[in-house]
Amino acid sequence: SPATVARIVSAIRSFYDFLHQFRYIKENVSVYLKQPKKPKRLPKFLTQDESKDLLNSVDKVSSRFPERDYAILMTFLSTGIRVSELINIDVSDINDGMLRVVGKGDSERYIPLSNSCQDAINQYLAVKKHYCGDALFTTERKNRMQSNPVGLIVKKYLGAIGKEGLSTHKLRHTSASTWIENGADLLQVQELLGHKSVATTQVYTHINKEKLKDVVHWSVIKNIHK
Repeated sequence: SPATVARIVSAIRSFYDFLHQFRYIKENVSVYLKQPKKPKRLPKFLTQDESKDLLNSVDKVSSRFPERDYAILMTFLSTGIRVSELINIDVSDINDGMLRVVGKGDSERYIPLSNSCQDAINQYLAVKKHYCGDALFTTERKNRMQSNPVGLIVKKYLGAIGKEGLSTHKLRHTSASTWIENGADLLQVQELLGHKSVATTQVYTHINKEKLKDVVHWSVIKNIHK
């Protein structure tokens, strides 16, 4: 496969770089090797019905902190943030329905919170007993939550709806896909996700085939009945 060939080419280049650096060879011929083009794969994501099932699974799966777990899932689905960004949220980062997020390279952005997400966070805060400074999501030992435990929590609920192979990052894909399907443009999605380049965001321009059929179907009917 192209991915396998790419790994082999990369290994050969590294080896020849070593040989050339320590003067075992006069010329690094690996510079003439070309990397194969990898086929672009559409990101895996949940449908809107599957997202609802994921949230509803909190009531069906045993958990000592269901309000916290539900708030975590809702925040992921509503904001499209990375797990590294979620664990660093402070309570003070939420103001007037906006979430302040510090992303890669300490870049700062603000994401509007849906009413459902605000309600979920408020319900969690109302029963929260474990405080660690201003940290929003905390453990029973009163520590700020870390990436691995959050990932395990998400995987538990994904497994409950038959999506064992997915991860927290797929919830980010889900948010972006939902925004695109509901009319958001690429620049808006780029800003919400915190991408430096819109080229990174273009992977989310896939369109649900059934919705595309509906668009074509109704546009044809509309023209016929003009």
